[in-house]
Amino acid sequence: MTGRRWRWLAAAAGLLLGGCQQTVLLENPPPEGGTGGDIGQADAGGAGDRGNAGGGTDGGPPAVPGDARDDRPAVAPCTAPRRFLEFRITHPSVVIAFDRSSSMSTPFGDSTRLRVAQQAVRDAVRTYQGGVLFGYQEFPTGDTMCMGGAGCCASRPTLPVLSNYDQIDSKMNECEMRGNCSTAASTPTAEALERCRAAFTSTGNSASDGYVLLVTDGEPSCPRGRNMMTPCEDANFEATTLNNISGVKTVVVGVGEDVAHSECLNDLASAGGMPRPGMLRYYAGRDPFLVRQQVGDAVEMVARRNCHIDVLSPPDPAETVTMSFAGRKIERDPTGKNGWNFDGNTTISISVFGDACQQLAKGQVQNRDIKLLSECR
Repeated sequence: MTGRRWRWLAAAAGLLLGGCQQTVLLENPPPEGGTGGDIGQADAGGAGDRGNAGGGTDGGPPAVPGDARDDRPAVAPCTAPRRFLEFRITHPSVVIAFDRSSSMSTPFGDSTRLRVAQQAVRDAVRTYQGGVLFGYQEFPTGDTMCMGGAGCCASRPTLPVLSNYDQIDSKMNECEMRGNCSTAASTPTAEALERCRAAFTSTGNSASDGYVLLVTDGEPSCPRGRNMMTPCEDANFEATTLNNISGVKTVVVGVGEDVAHSECLNDLASAGGMPRPGMLRYYAGRDPFLVRQQVGDAVEMVARRNCHIDVLSPPDPAETVTMSFAGRKIERDPTGKNGWNFDGNTTISISVFGDACQQLAKGQVQNRDIKLLSECR
């Protein structure tokens, strides 16, 4: 084709385009898989519908934590004032029901059952008198005015109070000082427990803090003719009544080989509501060392009631709580070894462990020196 004809065709095309006034732009095609994401940020936004980094689905805006599409509930800010929580520690009350039957004079190691058991009780009372209210009772006594008659009576328990070592020591020596100790071989356990029930009822002690520590070297005797029950059944009945009606637990400590394996004392410990785990459900002191250990263990078990704290003004979930004894911080320990922690998933009760628990059990820390400070996290 000649050059003149080419020039004519080009001019005609120009006239046609100019008449339509259309501008055509040629663009690169969109990325395969969709239009989400900015061109040139494929490594940040990825391909397809994910969009740019952190983008929402279908190329939407980035998800913002806490917005309408976040299912997690928003936590209200803590506005509680800094405050000390009110709490209650219930000191346990223990009446020591002590067997003074003639068999307690049996030689035992380098002493007698009586002297070994007396010293074990003295040691326990001295150690825990700051945190436990102790009272004292002996059986049998020289009295004759009781259901079982002469040799089958029990003394009236003294009122359980704190710091009571001197009174209990005096009561242990009283009949010897007066020269009127019973020489009866009988063991009026049921009579003793019945008198303990009357004492606890009169003082208003509740189910959570009343205990009888029965220290004896023999099975119950002295039949009282109640519903044709044996002495053992009678004692079990009294222990059950103490537990079910008065809420008072009976802890049994046997002294000497005569009661190393007693089904009657086993049943009595179960009826009392605080049996030991295993086949032997009472504390058996076969020798002097074991008597001292078992009495100490039994009293310590009761004294540890002081390690349970009821929180009367529970904190808000958004608050944090700090415990201190006389200004010294007690660390929170969820493992339950040394320190403190709330019980379960509640904030209404606290358990204290380890050294801090020992201080509470022994009354080495007074309630006024314990602080539970609650404040916003």
